[in-house]
Parts: sequence; structure tokens; C-alpha cells
Amino acid sequence: MLIGILLLASITDLRKSKIPNYITLTGIGIGFIYMLIYPPDNLIKHMAVCLIILIITIPMFVIKAMGAGDIKLMIMISLFLDFKDLLLSLLTGLGAAVIYSVIRLLMDKGIKERIRYLSDYIFSLAMGGDVDGYIKEEDKENSKNYNIHLSIWITLGVIISYFCKVI
Repeated sequence: MLIGILLLASITDLRKSKIPNYITLTGIGIGFIYMLIYPPDNLIKHMAVCLIILIITIPMFVIKAMGAGDIKLMIMISLFLDFKDLLLSLLTGLGAAVIYSVIRLLMDKGIKERIRYLSDYIFSLAMGGDVDGYIKEEDKENSKNYNIHLSIWITLGVIISYFCKVI
């Protein structure tokens, strides 16, 4: 069930660069129903993990490094998986996304300009500057070129984690 919802979210994210609420909220609803099968202390653990995910990811959303759909997707996954499997899934998927991003950055012809812009952005944030999105205003038209569809990588992480558990 979880992998099916994740695949649907990934395909939609690839096509529209957005994960619709009806996918994530349906998954979250099914996750809550799934949790009702287990003891009540399980619900408390999953709610704590959801809160941790929010605390970690909201700053990423604020600087537009991560979309709200990706955050809801991670919360949805946390309702289906125990903490160990969730951590393995997210570390695997997000780790693969980082590797992909670094390779993509190294292949980019404007790497020096991008690194300079990133360092200026980080310095501005550190000095208490405005929290704007990372993508420059003039690049917003071409921002799809810079998008990393995290849903795909998160889905990959869940699939890899599942098959590691089965083996």
C-alpha cells in the first residue's frame, strides 16, 4: 500500500512538480487506520516522530529547499514504518539525492557561479539576512532545471529499505 502511494506521488511530482494534497492526505489517513491495528503506545511513538520530522524539515521549507508535499510524504511514511525502518529509508533516499545533486552540480557548466551564490546565500542567512528562497529571482523561470524531486528519492529509499529487510 505504502509503496503504491509513494509511486503515485513520485509520478505526479515528476509530471507537475507538485504532490497534491489528495495523495498525501489519503496516505496519512490510511496510515492512521493502519496504526489503529496496533497498541495505543505505538500511536504516541509515531506522533513523536511526525513532530520530529516537522521540526527538522520546516526550516528547509522556509528557505524553499524542500516542498510541503515532500514533508507530508515523510510524515505519511512515518505512520507506516517503525522508527528504525523510517530512518533507514530516509537516510538511504536522501543520501542518494545528495549524491545525485553533487554529481549534477559537478556536471553543471556554471558551477563556480552557483557555488559563489550558495556561499553568499548561506553567509546572508548566518548574518541574520532575509530568509528568501535559494533560487535567484532571474533563475525562477528556469527553476525546474534546478528541482530535485525528493519524492522519487524518498520512494527509492523506502523500496531499498523494504528489500534490505526482506533479504
